Amino acid sequence: MAYTKIIYENSYRGYPLLAQESYSVKGYRAIILDKLIDRYEDAFLRFGKVLLVRLTIRFPEGLKTIPD
Repeated sequence: MAYTKIIYENSYRGYPLLAQESYSVKGYRAIILDKLIDRYEDAFLRFGKVLLVRLTIRFPEGLKTIPD
């Protein structure tokens, strides 16, 4: 896997980022942030109304998973 820059600051490209205090891995991958920001900036320019939704999916603590 190629190295990706990790962002640890509270903002990126002028947008605020949520603190990741409860996760074991801190920071955001710059390549993912760039794709997200580019996508919704393009949508804001092209369309009159844009709905932006944050969806967080995670496993419950203590969940025992079955290995593949």
